[in-house]
Amino acid sequence: MGKNKSKLFGFTLIEMLIVVGVISLLLAIIIPRFSKIRLQAKYQSNIANAQKMIDIIETYKTVQGSSALAASTTYGLGQLVNSGDPLTNFIASDSSLVGPGGSGVTFRNPFTGATYADSNSAAAGQVLFVSDANKELDKVTIYGETSSTVVKEIDYTP
Repeated sequence: MGKNKSKLFGFTLIEMLIVVGVISLLLAIIIPRFSKIRLQAKYQSNIANAQKMIDIIETYKTVQGSSALAASTTYGLGQLVNSGDPLTNFIASDSSLVGPGGSGVTFRNPFTGATYADSNSAAAGQVLFVSDANKELDKVTIYGETSSTVVKEIDYTP
């Protein structure tokens, strides 16, 4: 048997390059798909935060018999949760809304990872609530990864 032993064991450089090329191609296809899935998950998290706040506003109105919102005002989600007004106290005192550590519900902006800012202007991940002249919830706008990306706009009529 006059065969060279080095050919019996191992792979050639060409075979290795082909394998690396195929793996690179597969990764190039898969990675962008995961990025889109992560972005969609952040959108859904923001929508869920908005819906939870809508539920809290409606629960407050049912329990207290009055609206927690001022007439014709725009609120950011952080303002509604952190402002120290009756709605904030209601969130902290309602046992069904108490979060870990005994405090009220904690909303986190899925795009920044921090709690929502006390702001009523468009920003990445911001959720804005607009009340009408009758102190009823009128519109909810949910922003995406930038202040110009509107993920969802809800014209709200209870």
